[in-house]
Amino acid sequence: MMNKQIVCQSALYAAAERVKSTCDKEVKPSHLFILLDDKQKQCRFAEYAAEMFETHKVRRFGGFDSHLDYTLDGTLCQINKMLFEIKSAAGYTNFYEGILTFDISALSDSLDEKQSKYFFAEIAKCAEYATVIFYASPEIRNLSALINRVCAEIDNVEVLYGEEYKEKYIEMSRKK
Repeated sequence: MMNKQIVCQSALYAAAERVKSTCDKEVKPSHLFILLDDKQKQCRFAEYAAEMFETHKVRRFGGFDSHLDYTLDGTLCQINKMLFEIKSAAGYTNFYEGILTFDISALSDSLDEKQSKYFFAEIAKCAEYATVIFYASPEIRNLSALINRVCAEIDNVEVLYGEEYKEKYIEMSRKK
């Protein structure tokens, strides 16, 4: 299991550099955990990553959409609906192949509950065929536990955060 931590001027800059580096090296993309709570930037980054990966042929895209974006509310009902949409977006293939993005901030207070465990188990299966990008607000409670859960459940995750959150992240890492 490879998990890295990358700090740059901004988390989005770090993520864009990671995508560019992946394309330049022509390697399979890592999954990403980005500390970013701007929904508009999240969506634009997913579009950018999909376009870059498709152009450089480092990720296979199958199904109807190159990327799917979700903001979780933490309910089992929404998670089931979302998983149905992902399976439907696979089209005529067995698995969705593209980029899945999730703002998982809402799961930070329910990590040990059934719906969170179910979400991570199902997304781990999706991660075998899709590139998964997790987002979370740097201001949520239990951020460290949320990052640890993602890295424990999904292989090959890179945690990206901006300079503005460096001190908070270092302090959080010391408390582990």
